[in-house]
Amino acid sequence: MAGTRERIVEAAASLILGRGIGNVTVVDIERASGLAPGSGAFYRHFDGKGAVYVAVIRREAERALDSFPDVGVSRSGVEELAVRMDLVERMRRLLVCMMRDDGQHPDARAAMADALLRLGRAAALDGVGGADPLAVEMVVVLAQIGYVLALEFFGDLPFGVSTERYVAALAELVEARPQG
Repeated sequence: MAGTRERIVEAAASLILGRGIGNVTVVDIERASGLAPGSGAFYRHFDGKGAVYVAVIRREAERALDSFPDVGVSRSGVEELAVRMDLVERMRRLLVCMMRDDGQHPDARAAMADALLRLGRAAALDGVGGADPLAVEMVVVLAQIGYVLALEFFGDLPFGVSTERYVAALAELVEARPQG
């Protein structure tokens, strides 16, 4: 039974991340997972397409977070941001898929928000302080998501800014200390 459920999630991930949830049917998922199309076998494992979508989001976010290297290893702000930029880049298809979802699946959004919160807490940037370090972490995560979405929308970063320059500028902003 667990094997079939995993096959369904695997097939759904491939289809949904490739086409978007609105362009995938339960019959498509059944066919791709080796179930008899239209048999209803899918519904023995999931309540509907939204439920498998949430499972896909959770699984893909977990995979990305599990790949986060060496939590707790001391790195410079630029090095840490470069590692995290790579992680967010690995989540690119997931993020783009969710943007196209148009808010139709709040459980999937909640699963992704949880993953982003965990990413923010996964590794503190050296030297980040202030009254609200978690808020600073969320600013960094959201800047990284903006980077991924800019690449998706523009095909490259606007204004000829390289990834290296983007990461360095973000690190400089985060590490800047208020004068006081």
